[in-house]
Formats: sequence, structure tokens, C-alpha cells
Amino acid sequence: MKNDHLIPHHRVHPKAFNSFLPKETMDMLNHYVGELPQDLAFEQTMSILFSDMRGFTALSEQYNPHKVYETINANLALQSKVIAEFDGSINKFLGDGLLACFSGEDRSLRAFKCVQKLLVDLKT
Repeated sequence: MKNDHLIPHHRVHPKAFNSFLPKETMDMLNHYVGELPQDLAFEQTMSILFSDMRGFTALSEQYNPHKVYETINANLALQSKVIAEFDGSINKFLGDGLLACFSGEDRSLRAFKCVQKLLVDLKT
């Protein structure tokens, strides 16, 4: 590569990514130990959870930006915690919402139970 000398060449311990990547991704990285095939692709059945704050536009128009930001962060933090409890992986944060994936044999049941808990927890 032409500018190869500009790219630092050092190893990063895989555990450094535990806070940022889903468990399934970390398991895959550990399986391939740094040598990911270029044609790596997976096909699997998943259950998808999409969440969006009801009435967000009205809320954002009624409160100051700091309060809106605080509300979104608290909401997404709670949802992230609950999704992790049910072994889901957040694929994307989408403004006031998120998209999470559940894989494995009991994926639909875990996604359903996750939604049930979110409905209860988000009302309090």
C-alpha cells in the first residue's frame, strides 16, 4: 500500500472491543484469530426488534435541547440494558430509536420477553 508507513502496526487485544461489539461478533473474531476470510458472510434467521419513542417530535418541540438529549440518552440506555439481558445485539441507534437482533434457537421468545420488559420498564 502506498501510504502503509502512515498506518500504525500494532496488535490490539480482542478484549478491548468487548464494550463496543456484540458477543456474537467477538466470538467470531476469536474464532478466526485475526485472519478473517475476505468472503466472510453469514446467513441466519434472526428476530428483529425495532423501537422508536412515541411522540418524540412533540416532546422535542416542548422542551429545551438539553432536556430532549437527556431523555433520549436515558431511554436508549435503559433499552440497551434490557436488550443485553435477553442476549440481543443492538445493530443501530436511529435517533430516538434502535434496531436490535436476536439470534439462536430461542430468539423469538427472548425478543418477545425483551419487549414485554421494555414496555413495563419504560412506563416507570
